[in-house]
Amino acid sequence: MTEGPGDLVLTEKVQSAAEPVVREIQGLRERTRGRLVFALVGILGALVVAFPVCAAFVPDARWDRVEAQLTGIITGVVGLVGIAVGWYFGSGSNR
Repeated sequence: MTEGPGDLVLTEKVQSAAEPVVREIQGLRERTRGRLVFALVGILGALVVAFPVCAAFVPDARWDRVEAQLTGIITGVVGLVGIAVGWYFGSGSNR
């Protein structure tokens, strides 16, 4: 192939201008994922600490009702934390 007048000849590889932006977005996404996971783990930790404190102040007559509510809440949060941790660490292996 011959070069004619006005033909553009590239001697170096052209880098995409969007590459630094993509890296920045990926970094922000990773920090957000980390914050979300640590917030959910913190909520779970607070519930685990609050459960015995709550149990100490609840009268025996109301304990069954409170226990059922706390068990449902803790079960749901444990499920959310499990999903979030799996999502956080599983997303790193797809790269």
